[in-house]
Amino acid sequence: MKNNFLLFILSLAFTSSSFAQIPDFTLTDINGQEHSLYEDYLDNGMAVVINISATWSPPDWNWHSSGVLETFYQNYGGNGIQVLHIEGDAVTTIDDLNGIGNQTTGNWVEGTSYPIFNPETNDLVTSWGLQWYPTMMIICPDGNAYSDGLTAPYITSDGGVFYGEFPNAEALLDKITSLCGPIDLNLNEVIAQVYVDDNNNCTYDAGEEFAPGFMGNVAGNGLSLNRISTMTGQMRWFVDAGTYDLTMQSTSPYWSFCNDSEVLDFSGTEDSLHFYFGVQANQDCYFPTIDISAPFLVRCFENSLYVTYCNEGTTTTPDASVEVVLDSMFIYLGASQTPISINGNVLTFDVGNLDPFECGTLIIDVEVSCDSELGDEHCYTAEIFPVTNCDITSPWSLAEECQENVGSYDPNDKRAWPAGVGSTNDILPNEDLRYQVRFQNTGTFTAFNVVVLDTLSANVDLNSLRLGTSSHDYTFEILDERILKWNFENIMLPDSNSNEPASHGFFNYQIKQQPDLLNGMTIENSAAIYFDFNDPIITNTYVHTINDMVLNTRNTPDQLNVNIFPNPNQSVFNVVIDEADYVKGYYQLIDIHGKSIISHNIPNSQFQIEHELPKGLYILKLVNNDGKVAERKIVVQ
Repeated sequence: MKNNFLLFILSLAFTSSSFAQIPDFTLTDINGQEHSLYEDYLDNGMAVVINISATWSPPDWNWHSSGVLETFYQNYGGNGIQVLHIEGDAVTTIDDLNGIGNQTTGNWVEGTSYPIFNPETNDLVTSWGLQWYPTMMIICPDGNAYSDGLTAPYITSDGGVFYGEFPNAEALLDKITSLCGPIDLNLNEVIAQVYVDDNNNCTYDAGEEFAPGFMGNVAGNGLSLNRISTMTGQMRWFVDAGTYDLTMQSTSPYWSFCNDSEVLDFSGTEDSLHFYFGVQANQDCYFPTIDISAPFLVRCFENSLYVTYCNEGTTTTPDASVEVVLDSMFIYLGASQTPISINGNVLTFDVGNLDPFECGTLIIDVEVSCDSELGDEHCYTAEIFPVTNCDITSPWSLAEECQENVGSYDPNDKRAWPAGVGSTNDILPNEDLRYQVRFQNTGTFTAFNVVVLDTLSANVDLNSLRLGTSSHDYTFEILDERILKWNFENIMLPDSNSNEPASHGFFNYQIKQQPDLLNGMTIENSAAIYFDFNDPIITNTYVHTINDMVLNTRNTPDQLNVNIFPNPNQSVFNVVIDEADYVKGYYQLIDIHGKSIISHNIPNSQFQIEHELPKGLYILKLVNNDGKVAERKIVVQ
């Protein structure tokens, strides 16, 4: 499937509606205060968030205990938004709400600032078509209502209003503004929109395309908030009075901002500023990239490989094709797109012309042969052609992954490449890191939304972040300086009891270390996985340790018998592969920063590498078409 967006930048789209307005209602809260939906709130331009729950329901209590609604109300309540809590089961009592009844999970009143209602009948929530507890509804000032747990004809069910989507107050605010448009908050709104400045006049002109995937930062008053431009090129911040710096950053060496900063000076609140930032092509060239991954490999069973490709350049990539080399123990079963050729274990796909910012995904189904042994490692590669015509060698046009087949594993975990050496997972300084988060719905019902939060170590460079392939579409954002959020909205992930193969999901991302980390320094990473409104599942923490004496960071023995001589040397290195191991494949020469300097097919069992290189340490990596691998240090004197 091919999509006109960068895979790693999906956006919350503004939703327009034509359905009928929600009927008015009036309720009296537990303190005796009467509330009218239209007269008190909607007619005054306010949006309303309604939380419907039951005191006896543990998932409801988990959501309440998270404090997201209370924090949201403290930050934004009364500033154009109202929060209402309705106890949806008329059988429950005030004692239950206060945590002293027979049908309660805790004290719902203590610490809650927004109004709570305990109606004597279920008539109101029944008229809304309540499906489950807890359920949330967002009502915009125009009376349009959104909920994924209510089925009344005047409530749209495709607004993505799920509890699991809102790990914090800002996420809920983003959802409200995406559905309702601008809300009159007692805060200042900052909107930045990135566009492709085709005529190089540094002014947005009608018809110029908006650009996803660029990073913006607002800093000041103790805040430093990063955003990434969406499909419409947009980023949004809400800030209090004060002075801030708004700066933009290109995520590609081939695009530059013609204006990349603004100073924001807000003396009060309720102001709104909208800036356009133009990006201009530094070079007319295409820059195709690719990634390949699988969430797991189980021998004797069907498994799926996911291949994602994009054009990050400034011009169209012509007649692009993708070549996938399967491990020798893989049996090809089929793919989401029919290959144009199958030559042994090499599959070739025609993906056509790729416009700038265009991406696509291939899903390849394979069976891991029963002839493999449990724990065997399998390697597979994907390469996109033509290679870039930009002025540098692309390290992203060829991707490889190796992993062991398994019999069982933790279905919600964090993995990393390189795995590292020894018990402390030693890696070289400046070596790029690749992470994978895997998740599985092991509950008893479909998961409607999955949200993953990942806090980056201070020892990695946030600005180098690259999001890779995934099992499902998602939206992505940076919640604050170093917290990353993946939102799999409406994923409808079945539980493992009803459909085990489809109950899994995963995503990958890559990031660079901070430069020149010292020996002994560590890089730690874990993730929190939220299934709907349940408590988060915390993955294992993966710890890498810096060690500049590491030779083979794969933590596996070489599978090819290779000799390199003379080594060290100045420019010419002879490579000899044992005839018993020789099968065609490819080799890469990689510098200490993880950048691919040379990437070529292996011509025969004996060949030379001749290249004028700066003095230093390099890694020669060889992979044959049977999936066997070797890595060697090369020292240029």
